[in-house]
Amino acid sequence: MKQFLIIATIFCVALTVNAQSTYYRGSLTTPGGDLIFFFTIDNNVSGEPVKYTLENGVETIAGLCSKKGDSIVMSSPIFNTEIIALFNNDKSQLNGKWYDRSRVGNYYLPFSAVFVKENVYKPGLTTPVADISGRYDAKFIDGDVIDNTVGIFKQEGNKLSGTFLTTTGDYRMLNGYVSGDDFYLTAFDGSHAFLFKGKILDNKTSLDILQWYTFSVAIYCLVKSASCFTRPKIVVILKEGYSKLHFSFPDETGK
Repeated sequence: MKQFLIIATIFCVALTVNAQSTYYRGSLTTPGGDLIFFFTIDNNVSGEPVKYTLENGVETIAGLCSKKGDSIVMSSPIFNTEIIALFNNDKSQLNGKWYDRSRVGNYYLPFSAVFVKENVYKPGLTTPVADISGRYDAKFIDGDVIDNTVGIFKQEGNKLSGTFLTTTGDYRMLNGYVSGDDFYLTAFDGSHAFLFKGKILDNKTSLDILQWYTFSVAIYCLVKSASCFTRPKIVVILKEGYSKLHFSFPDETGK
């Protein structure tokens, strides 16, 4: 998975919002199923949406809302993405599309959201057959390409969180649930959209992953272990003739 260094200037805007925010359960429709996430919309004193806040694990990502005709636009402050959607009459539901403007063409996924009172991925969860907390060897297989990763899971009852570590980064903060022998994890921060679904099978875990940037379905198996990367230095090298990094940033005067 490619990683990018992003340097952004974020301007703070003073907003007058109502004391009560509206909490929503959002969903992106993908070929692998529904990618569920949660977010809040704040309104101004006139009842118009002015700010949204995405929940992505322990982090929150805030952005501004605007109007485009009859639609609400939720733009990412850092990534070139946005959600454009319509409210129903009582503002309890939203329907529209999530656009990734950084991709070629009019790239989007269908988006929907419904008003909820709490963070519940799926009602009626059953007792998990096992606690899958721990570290796992994981192989992501996409055709002839195999990517070795380390899965880290933390389970508390039905709640599940974690990530997949690679030699260059990770798969964001994943959250979801375990129900019976099924487990489900997602991440959505406005740009990255990941969906993981799997089955618990004895001492192994069989998974299906949908990767948002290729929409290729990769099948891989996780085996519990004390996994770590043994030679991360080979991932980053200096060009021939260089012994150190050289870079500079302008100061406040532009020098």
